[in-house]
Amino acid sequence: MSSKQIKAMIIKNFKISFRNGELYQDIVIPVFVACMLSLKEQLSALNQILPLLYSFAVLPTARSIMVHLVEEKSKKYKELQGIMGLNQSAYKIGWLLTGYLRMTLALIAFFLFQIIFNSLIQLDWDFYYINSFTQLMWPYIVYGYASINQSFLFASVMNESRIAGEVATFFCVGFSFFIFLTFIEQAATSILFYILVGLMSPQCNIGFEYITALQVGVNRVGASVAWFDPILKQPMNIFPVILINETYDLQASGYQLIVTLFLYLFLALYFDQVIPNEYGISQHPLFLLGINYKENVKNGECLLSERQKDATSAHYYENIREHLEPSIYVDNLTKSFNNKKVVNNLTLRLYEKQIFCLLGHNGAGKTTTISMLTGLINKSKGKIQMYDMNFDTQLKDIRKHIGLCTQQDCLYEYLTVREHLNFFAEIKQSNKSEIDDILEKTELKNEMNQIVQTLSKGSQRKLSLAISLIGNSKIIFLDEPTSGMDAFSRRQIWNILQKIKQEERTIILTTHHLDEAEILADRIGIMQRGELLAEGSCDFIKKTFGEGYTLNLRKESIKYQDVSEILTKGKIIPEQCHKSQLTFQISFEHQDKLETICEKLENQGIEIDLRLNTLEEAFVKIGEHEQLELSQSNTRKSMSLQIIENTDEGYQQFIENVPMSVRDKPIYSLWNQCLAMFQRRFYTTIRTNTNILAFFMPLLTILLGLLVAKFVQFSGRLSRNDEAQLFLKISILACVGVVGFTFNSTLYVTLPVLEKECQLKEVMICSGCRIFGYWLGTFLFDFIVYSIIIVFFLIMGAILSLEAITSFWWQTVLIYLCFGLSYITCIYLCSFLFDNVAKAMKLFVFYSFFYGFCLPMVLLGLTNFLYHLDSIYFFEILVYTFQVIFMITYPFYNYYFAYACMPHLTKGLKAELGGLHLITYESYWYVIMLIYQFFQYSLLIYYLERRKIQRNFKFNPDITDNNLEDDVYQEQQKVLNGSNDIIQAIQVFKKYQNQQQFALNNISFGLKEGEIMGIIGPNGAGKSTLINVLTNISQSTYGMVKIQYADQLHVGICPQYDCIWENLTVKEHLHVFSKLRGLSGQNQQEAVTYYLQNAELYNFRNTRAGQLSGGNKRKLCVALALIGGSDIIFFDEPTTGVDPISRRTLFKTLKQNVSIRNCSVVITTHTIEEAENLSDTLGILIGGQFICYGEPNYLKEKYSDGYYISILHSEQYEDKEILEMLKKQLNNINQIKEVRKNYLTINIKIISFHSTFKLLNQLKQQKIIQEFSISKSSLENIFVLFTKQQNEINDQLGVKVE
Repeated sequence: MSSKQIKAMIIKNFKISFRNGELYQDIVIPVFVACMLSLKEQLSALNQILPLLYSFAVLPTARSIMVHLVEEKSKKYKELQGIMGLNQSAYKIGWLLTGYLRMTLALIAFFLFQIIFNSLIQLDWDFYYINSFTQLMWPYIVYGYASINQSFLFASVMNESRIAGEVATFFCVGFSFFIFLTFIEQAATSILFYILVGLMSPQCNIGFEYITALQVGVNRVGASVAWFDPILKQPMNIFPVILINETYDLQASGYQLIVTLFLYLFLALYFDQVIPNEYGISQHPLFLLGINYKENVKNGECLLSERQKDATSAHYYENIREHLEPSIYVDNLTKSFNNKKVVNNLTLRLYEKQIFCLLGHNGAGKTTTISMLTGLINKSKGKIQMYDMNFDTQLKDIRKHIGLCTQQDCLYEYLTVREHLNFFAEIKQSNKSEIDDILEKTELKNEMNQIVQTLSKGSQRKLSLAISLIGNSKIIFLDEPTSGMDAFSRRQIWNILQKIKQEERTIILTTHHLDEAEILADRIGIMQRGELLAEGSCDFIKKTFGEGYTLNLRKESIKYQDVSEILTKGKIIPEQCHKSQLTFQISFEHQDKLETICEKLENQGIEIDLRLNTLEEAFVKIGEHEQLELSQSNTRKSMSLQIIENTDEGYQQFIENVPMSVRDKPIYSLWNQCLAMFQRRFYTTIRTNTNILAFFMPLLTILLGLLVAKFVQFSGRLSRNDEAQLFLKISILACVGVVGFTFNSTLYVTLPVLEKECQLKEVMICSGCRIFGYWLGTFLFDFIVYSIIIVFFLIMGAILSLEAITSFWWQTVLIYLCFGLSYITCIYLCSFLFDNVAKAMKLFVFYSFFYGFCLPMVLLGLTNFLYHLDSIYFFEILVYTFQVIFMITYPFYNYYFAYACMPHLTKGLKAELGGLHLITYESYWYVIMLIYQFFQYSLLIYYLERRKIQRNFKFNPDITDNNLEDDVYQEQQKVLNGSNDIIQAIQVFKKYQNQQQFALNNISFGLKEGEIMGIIGPNGAGKSTLINVLTNISQSTYGMVKIQYADQLHVGICPQYDCIWENLTVKEHLHVFSKLRGLSGQNQQEAVTYYLQNAELYNFRNTRAGQLSGGNKRKLCVALALIGGSDIIFFDEPTTGVDPISRRTLFKTLKQNVSIRNCSVVITTHTIEEAENLSDTLGILIGGQFICYGEPNYLKEKYSDGYYISILHSEQYEDKEILEMLKKQLNNINQIKEVRKNYLTINIKIISFHSTFKLLNQLKQQKIIQEFSISKSSLENIFVLFTKQQNEINDQLGVKVE
């Protein structure tokens, strides 16, 4: 354990807490409570809940620590830092000291402001309390630190950050209500009760401590309770102080808190060791006695006896020609889950200065393999040796040399780039002098002082890569290092990796971009069903599993019939064909026919590209073969397909015998939309643990409140005053209702915020769901849930025969119904304040209680105090002004006083409200204001929603067209002069707040029915912004967007990120979205079944969306955009993070839908090849403006710099020798820099394809070269050229790239 690591943890934690405002919260909440405790006389009706408030003062601090701890587990921060060398003891101590220090700040604020407010208000301490202020301090200090340890205990048994906060709230707040059980004499006089409840909840313990310190009252003679008497000025205190003190005094409470402090810490550390995490690692429950799990490892069988340098378990293997010494040995590595081998006897060797790429389809076992190699999970069997260190006995030493770049960036959004690197340098205890070198190497020097949340996606990936290099890491694991990045940014990462590879490091890479593996990997391993299927170079994999060559034919309006006689040996690839391009596959066995084929095609004026099949095509073939084997036992066909000839587009397509419900137009139905919203609310509620806990919170508090009201006993003058007793019981019920419903508020706020965060709400509304239908369906379910709580309250009140309920039956029902209307709609309105559901769950509970109830009460008490202090007219006006504001804006304020004022208030009872000068003492006025608030909040919600979706029709007065390219200008003129395009964007501009540059700058285009338009551009070019403007998710600043259909029901949207409900199944998603578009009954069932089959999701129909793989989630998003009759569909990077097989399924689904409905599609993507193959029209967006626009082949022709010839030559020949041979036959050759070994790439302006092919084929037959490809300048090369312009613009203007 290192003190440097502990210090680094504390500094990191405090920087984050300061920058995200949590330290401010640590101080503000205690100030609120301190003020309310000082206003005992002014807020005397609330005195019965002051023991609760007393415990709540520092609760947000402890809760915040717990949420952070669970969040670090769920987001893999803890595992990443452990893999990179952070000692787990240092991690725990760092967080524990952080919690203690933050708690110390909260305690200082609490005690300091108590002293200040007591002094200002001149509170007579001895009149209200038996014990001195200092006597109360030391147990509270112990309680503060015990609550931190309690947070550690909760965090040790939870792995989901969203549920962590609700669990803490339920136990800490819910159990604190057990202090009211002291009104039952058997509980109040039982020491066992105090011990058990105190051990379960330190909040109860500190509540008992507060009660025992209260003054009993001077009029008490042998009674256990006294009340505030406005004439005798006796303190109001309903708790049985004498009984409690006789059984469990303040000293006992403090000592038990000390026991709890250490007990919670011990249990937290123990459970952290024995409860398995998601990777399955844990200690034996009796490990403290020296008992451990038996390791099923037979090292004698695992280590190959001869320690072979090139040993492998691969079925297909290419021998290593170089004599290299392996840096990593893996022998017979095996992992079993429930007697099923997920990884089976895997053996391989890894080498320095090489990049090894591990590939495999979903479920192949590659993630499990990487997890074992990094120590995240234990192996079942096998031997691993890294740099001569035994993995079983020297894991700590090995981890000092490991660097890990995870797929999801494990970065702290409030730390800068340099602070991240400093933190990890401290973890690895390395020299910080290397940081500048790493910043230079990863091209982050100019951004080193920016916090992460301001960095582009590309820069965040660079930072993750930089972190993996800290400490001179020898073994680097890179998991999808370029996921979601544009082609230019990916190439930047590639360049960095090529530099790193030369530094005596061993790099293990996983990726879904197979072109990335082709460029970077020295060796590739492909896993299948837990075994190593193949290992070797990229060319070895392609030749072993590839099907031959790909032939791209380009000519205006080319048709299959034009070339079918020439390409009798070719197999058409429909998904890569469009009206000016056909793509064929030629197998290796027919390669001798290629020369003749090329000659005949060139004679017809057809442009040709020829290349060896890519690694992706070989990988897809492996996956398809595996799927075929798995499906042989399944006799049910997923689809009945017909192959037909599509003469319009000139190639064959697969078309489904589709039901009419898929072809029909969408229909608006308010009933169906409300029902869809109701159903999705029902499923998300019953399947979300946090909602279940939030539901039970008011049930628990109400039940305890009813028991208090039933069993509380009054003495003295109050025992003879039934009216006063009734009022006080009603006041108790009102208080517990306030507490219960404030802590129940997350039940209603989380779903709207979640749907806003993942754009689900915007997608549904912009796809035709009416605002009224969305909120009405949601409200109906929420109000039913709320009504269940109220029915429970009324039934229990009737069972207990409480006069406080039975005497005011209809008033109680009316108040609760009106409060429900106001309360729920107010929460909906508050949901607009949050963009992140995690933040809403973390903060909203305490905001509801302290800002929604305590703040108006504090201000009410203070203004009344000032008025009593000096009864001048200004203070009277101030008192009533605040009350009017509260009645208009605060539901809890109206609820409390509507309930408290139900009985007729005599002068004495009014004094029980602390002598408050209320604007009215009539309950019905507060009920009227609750109804008013319902309509007020509803109208505000509708206004805010309506304002977001109103399209802008204002044109930019400063518009100029001088900078537009010819093609772009012509398209703009076509749109301006009027056209019948189904989508028209007319001079669209978009500028975000605090930005000088337009995110969209004079965008104009039109799209015809049945066409697909592709939009490509680098990160920050404005692609997603354009999609959001076109779909009306975001408004344009200037310009106009016209869509032929007046109803948004015809629009389908697939956003950049997965917009799904994690707890709904695939089938339920499709039911909800189909209902939104008017489908029901048999039509709905047919459409749902069709899209389940079409998107290859039928086998996952009953799987919850959160449990799907990344590829299946994207398939679901595509299906949701299509179902119900979408005629205009927008796809924003639909294949990000998707494996090649899933990507092809998505393309097939999309093209089929276009053919069936003749719909129009706009698609943005980072994958240039998919844009080229899918699109009829393509636009390249740079700096918010189209740089070029037209058909893909037209753009390639216009911006082409000739042909590129890529050659893989034999090892005995040098590049120069091959180049000299070519120069004898070809003119004006330019050599292109090539990072792949034995590869030569040249650029030549003009060639005769047939003669060039003939020349290269001769060299191949002479065994001078092994393979070659000839292709025209690709769109990717053009894109990279334009992207350089974008980066120059960003650098000049300092634009933040999203």
